[in-house]
Amino acid sequence: MRTYHDPSGPGGMPMPPPGYPQATSSVSTDSAHPPDVDSLLDVVPAGVVVHGADSRAFYANRYALALLGSALDIMRTEPVSSNAWPLLRADGSPLPPAENPVQRVLASGGAVVDFVIGLRGPVTRWLLCSAHPNFAPGGGIEEVVVCFTDCTELKRME
Repeated sequence: MRTYHDPSGPGGMPMPPPGYPQATSSVSTDSAHPPDVDSLLDVVPAGVVVHGADSRAFYANRYALALLGSALDIMRTEPVSSNAWPLLRADGSPLPPAENPVQRVLASGGAVVDFVIGLRGPVTRWLLCSAHPNFAPGGGIEEVVVCFTDCTELKRME
């Protein structure tokens, strides 16, 4: 899988576009030429980030890049245990590494679903995320796949 470095879509427009993503290219439905997964993930209305067994991110779709911004750079270079990730609990307090969904999946081997997490920044952004293990043939966790949507407006209405 590739890692996005450029959050821009066609014409330099940020992804996802205002009003939510519209497909920027057609996705083939020809079963003889199935679409590649990256193309499909680029039009999904959710962020998808894949982390290695060391907890570092190595793949992000366009929506994830737009939502996470510079936090994704930290996730690429620092493991969860570094406590460098700018994340918050649902109550607004700092999220300890042990409570991070990626770390919880790595520690337990089980999925974490519907977890509300805050992303610190000039304006706090709230995400509803789920994290799932992807097991290697030998049985250990090879990757953790995290998907999330922006729930900032819902959080503000609480």
